[in-house]
Amino acid sequence: PPRSIVRRGLRLSRCDAVAIVDREPQRDEAEYRQAISVLLSATTSFVAIDVDNELAFELSAGILAPRVLLVSRDAEHPRVIEPLAYGRCAMVTTDSDDGEQVELRRGAETVISFPLKALIALAKAADPEVVVRDAMFALALACAAGLAPDQLRAAATRRSGAALAHTNQES
Repeated sequence: PPRSIVRRGLRLSRCDAVAIVDREPQRDEAEYRQAISVLLSATTSFVAIDVDNELAFELSAGILAPRVLLVSRDAEHPRVIEPLAYGRCAMVTTDSDDGEQVELRRGAETVISFPLKALIALAKAADPEVVVRDAMFALALACAAGLAPDQLRAAATRRSGAALAHTNQES
C-alpha cells in the first residue's frame, strides 16, 4: 500500500520490475504520488502501468520509454496508440474473428496473441475482469523478465492457473 511505502520505503534498495495496477489513488493523492516516485526510482528494469492511471502515466513519462509496459483493455486508447507508434510495448485486448484476444504489442508488431477466454477460464469463482487485468500485468512483467513468446503463451493458457494464480488482494 502507498502509505507503507512512504513511511517505511520498499525495504530493499532496488527491484527489477514493478506493476502499478491501481487506476487511481486510493486515498491521499500526495502520498500516492510519493509512493509511485519511490517505486519508479527503485526499479532497475521495467514498469507496467495501467494507462487509465493518470498519475502513474504522468510520473512514468520521465522514465526511458523502452522500460515502460502499458496495460489496457482498450487497444485504441489514446495513451496506447501514440506510444505504440514510437515502438513502445503494450499489453492490450483486441477483437478478432476468433473472439477477444490478449496481445502483447511492440510497436506495430504483435509479439504474442492468445484468446481472452483462456484467461477467463482461470477465473473460476473470482471476478473475470479482475483475473484478466491481473493476468495482463503478470504477462507484461513476465515478458519484461525475458520469457519467450511460447513460454508466455504456455503460462497464459495453463489451466492449472499456477503461473497466473489470482489472489484477491482487496482490503
